[in-house]
Amino acid sequence: MKNRKRAVPFILFTLLIGLLLFFSITKSIRSEYTSNDTPTLFLHGYKGSERSFATMLERLERRGPGEKQMIVRVTEKGKVQIKGDLEGSAPLVQVIFEDARASIDQQKDWLKSIMSALKDDYGVDHINLVGHSMGGLSLAGFLAEKEEDAPDVNKLVVMASPFNGIEKEGYFKVNFGDAATDLRPESKALVDLKKRQIDSVDVLAIAGVINREDRASEQWDGLVKRNSVRGIQSLVPRHRIQFEIVRGNFATHSGLHESPYVDKLVADFLWKEPDTS
Repeated sequence: MKNRKRAVPFILFTLLIGLLLFFSITKSIRSEYTSNDTPTLFLHGYKGSERSFATMLERLERRGPGEKQMIVRVTEKGKVQIKGDLEGSAPLVQVIFEDARASIDQQKDWLKSIMSALKDDYGVDHINLVGHSMGGLSLAGFLAEKEEDAPDVNKLVVMASPFNGIEKEGYFKVNFGDAATDLRPESKALVDLKKRQIDSVDVLAIAGVINREDRASEQWDGLVKRNSVRGIQSLVPRHRIQFEIVRGNFATHSGLHESPYVDKLVADFLWKEPDTS
């Protein structure tokens, strides 16, 4: 019993030190970034859901300047439902399409409605965009056709987005819907998209590589090839694009938005002040 009583102060002291270290580390990480009130919108990919970006948003809240403040849900009938508000610095907005197999054109229309609501009802004048896989394609398509009643876009992040389509053998035998049609190489949607131009937005394009092929044309994340992600250079001037290749067993197609390393790439791009020294 005496030994147990002696252990209690030691345990409490250890917990206190641990908490102090945790908060000091968190503070030092957060101090890397510049707080601002520009919202950042996150859009999942084909067959995605609320889970797609859930853990990434949680990590960005813990380690970066962001805070998840709003969920925008679009019903299968196209009704936009907004929960939450935009207050404080670096608000994070999660968008969920209930019909996650909709075409790029349909998703662009939904995005136009969302952006119009954010500007008219919430006073959003500037916004950042982050899209995984097909979400990146739809965001790029929206940007290329952006209308005046939408917020100005500061930065765009696309991760594992197949601008040249998906070439995985057998993929389209088990995946279907309008989105799957658009994701085929040389589909009308992709050909039309790459005829557009995005001139005034800085872009971060992230590709995953899990194999050890020497040829870039054969490197992929298990679904999307590295060169397919680089297809965004058809839309964006070269000086506006930053490419990042993430390598390793964790750099799978869906693993990218589960990686703390990718979190840092995104946070640095969106919120870190450039080093001018």
